Amino acid sequence: MITFSVMGDSISSFAGTVPEEYETCYPHEDADIKSYDDMWQTLFAKKTGRKLLCSDAYSGSRVSETGTRPVWSAFISDRRIARLKGDEVIIFGGTNDFGQRESGAVPLSVFKDAYKTLIRKLRDALPEAVLYFCVPLSRLDWEAEEKNNAGWTQVQLQDTIRTIVREAQRTDRAIHVFDLSEISVAGLLFDGLHPNKGGMEAIATYMAAHV
Repeated sequence: MITFSVMGDSISSFAGTVPEEYETCYPHEDADIKSYDDMWQTLFAKKTGRKLLCSDAYSGSRVSETGTRPVWSAFISDRRIARLKGDEVIIFGGTNDFGQRESGAVPLSVFKDAYKTLIRKLRDALPEAVLYFCVPLSRLDWEAEEKNNAGWTQVQLQDTIRTIVREAQRTDRAIHVFDLSEISVAGLLFDGLHPNKGGMEAIATYMAAHV
């Protein structure tokens, strides 16, 4: 049986499945997701016959060491990377580096450097694992070409991850991309950003079709 771990932010976070000091999004009073069985990673495991070993998801966390959360919550922190194990690792983040309306965005150059660092650190820590990097879902709480306060758009966020991962693939055939921007999110996000049950199902179905 193939085993896998997840590193994520709020979209992958569920109370009781991560360390107590982590912030979580689900279950959420406005969402129809009440059970961990409704989360994309659980659905993906069931659809593919895989076994989920670790879901390291911290709501609000960024790839880069910026923002209002603890520095150790960054995807590039050794503390988080050390929790990952298994045959595969799925990385699902980046939208918080783009920012929320109430918190500042990261300069695009900082995000690019952090994402490249993330790939390098993951490969060093998990030399045999297959790594899947997710291009984030499109957000409906921002227009596609609307600039954040650092001057870049969510389209640039998606393009940046896609480009960096494809560049890494040139020398590492065990690196892959899940381009979740290909999912039509209309009706799948309960607040314009976070998936509802239908959204979680769509994510899991997309991933299962692309492994």
